[in-house]
Amino acid sequence: MPDPETLARFTESWVQSEGLPILRKSYAGLWDDIKTFGGPPEAWFAGFRAKGKQVVTAGEVAFERSLRAALAVAFPGQVAVWGEELGDEADVQDKTIAAIDPVDGTASMLASLVWPGAYGFGISVGWMRAGAFWGGQVFVLSGARGQLDITQTWRGFAGGPTTCNGQAVDPPGPDAGPLYCTAPEVMFTEGADQRAFWALERAASEVVTDQNCAGILRAAQEGATAAEADLTIHDVAALVPLLRGASMVVTRFDGAPLEPTGPGDMYTLHTAHAALHAEQQAQMRTARADGDLYIPGSSSLFRRAAAPHARKFNP
Repeated sequence: MPDPETLARFTESWVQSEGLPILRKSYAGLWDDIKTFGGPPEAWFAGFRAKGKQVVTAGEVAFERSLRAALAVAFPGQVAVWGEELGDEADVQDKTIAAIDPVDGTASMLASLVWPGAYGFGISVGWMRAGAFWGGQVFVLSGARGQLDITQTWRGFAGGPTTCNGQAVDPPGPDAGPLYCTAPEVMFTEGADQRAFWALERAASEVVTDQNCAGILRAAQEGATAAEADLTIHDVAALVPLLRGASMVVTRFDGAPLEPTGPGDMYTLHTAHAALHAEQQAQMRTARADGDLYIPGSSSLFRRAAAPHARKFNP
C-alpha cells in the first residue's frame, strides 16, 4: 500500500496542477452566469438554494471524475474511492479508501460569488485503512468575483503531526473562545441536541457560522470548539485525523467515539482542545437532561434567520 508521504505529495501535486484549474474554470463560469443573469445576484443564488442538499456544480463532478482516474493510474488496485458526487466503490478489501469531497461547502462557495468574504469552503480528501480514519488533506479555498485560490493546505496522518502550509499546528491552551458551527439552526433541531448546543453556545465568546471544513480547522488552530451535524463520510474522513494530529479531541456530538461505520451513514462531530472537551461534554449532558432548560430567543443562533445557504443542510 502507498505510504503517507507518497499519497500526500501526489494529492497536493494533482490538486495544484489539475484539480484547482477545473474548479477555477467552473467558478469563473458561474460568475459569468451572474453577470448575464438579468436579475439581482440574490435571485440567481436562490435558484441553486432551491435544490437543497443536492446542490452541486459541474466543476465538482469533473474534479472527482478526474481525480478518480488519476488515482487509478497512480495506484492501480491499491485505492478505492468513496466520492461525494459519483458514489462509493464497493470493493475496498485490502485497499486504502480515498473519501473525496470536491468542495466541502458547495453552497458557501456559491454564496461567496454573491456575498464575498463571509464564507468558508474547501477541497477535502480523507484516507481510511483497516476500518479507521487514517489521514486527511484539506485545501481551504477563497473565492470572490470569479477568482478562486487555495489559501491553506492541510495535511495529517495517523501517528504524525498535522500541518497547515507546512507548519505544525500547535493550538494554544483553551479559554472561552469561539464556537464554530456551519448552520446550527438547521443542524440541531431535536430538543435535547438543541439544549446541548446551547450549553456550548452560551459559554463561547462568539459563534462563527457558514465556514464548513475551514471553520472546523480554524478551531484547531485556535484551540477553540466546533460542533457539526448532518455530515457524510466524505465530510469527516479528512477532518478527524487532522484534528487528532493537532492535539484536539474529536467525538460524535453526544461524546461517543467517532469512527467510520459505512459510506451511507451520517455523522455528528464535537471537537475541542483536550483540556476542554471533557468539561464541555459534562455540561452538554446536564443540558440534555434538563427538559425545562430555556433557550432565550434574543441571543441563540437557533432564532436567527436561516443562513442564505441553509437549505443545503435541510432539504
